[in-house]
Amino acid sequence: MFLSLENAVENILTINQAVIFFDTCTLLNVVNSSHDKNLPSSYASNFIKLLDGHTICISSQTVYEEWFDNIDNVSKTMSKESHNLVQRVHQFTHTYNSINATDIQFDELHLLESELNIQLQSLSKRFINEAIFLQRTDSHIVRASHRVRAYQAPSKKGKSELKDCEIFESFLELAQSLRNNNFDKDIVFFTANKDDFGTHEKPKTPLDVELSSVNAYLINRINHLLHHLNL
Repeated sequence: MFLSLENAVENILTINQAVIFFDTCTLLNVVNSSHDKNLPSSYASNFIKLLDGHTICISSQTVYEEWFDNIDNVSKTMSKESHNLVQRVHQFTHTYNSINATDIQFDELHLLESELNIQLQSLSKRFINEAIFLQRTDSHIVRASHRVRAYQAPSKKGKSELKDCEIFESFLELAQSLRNNNFDKDIVFFTANKDDFGTHEKPKTPLDVELSSVNAYLINRINHLLHHLNL
């Protein structure tokens, strides 16, 4: 299920396409995009383009585990938000009908609500089924712990973010190994978590130096990622 660094690098070098390393929030945001005003409504359709494009989608064992730990709660939140939206639309249309003697109907909305939830969960799960997942190693945990103790991003004082540190250490190790093997395609760390990682224009310190050292990019927005990869 989880590949060693050596096997993952061998697979990537054989395929020889751009690498996108996803963190947990970018996968869960497939479902969140139905109601989160900070995400584009095109997020899910653009996510499909990433999966179907000429790229290598990869992540870590920690992300895999976090997805299963969180997907049910994310789905429940979507159901609640969607239900509230449907109720507001019904109230709006009934009010409009009552004063205009019209008969506008939106009774099919409750069916779409359930169908969309299933579709978005399935799309997010498709990544889990198809992507490469790097095996977590003791070295990832040790380096992540050092990052936490030093308050280095994505950790900071009062907010350890050990799992995010593990994820980024896994990414860095992969990127360094690929560059050491003369891999010359794009390598991208894709995260919507600007608070802990920073932005494409200004990654947090020392992430900026670490990304530069392996000629990799931090990208937060899915539209920007598609443009960057010409997809």
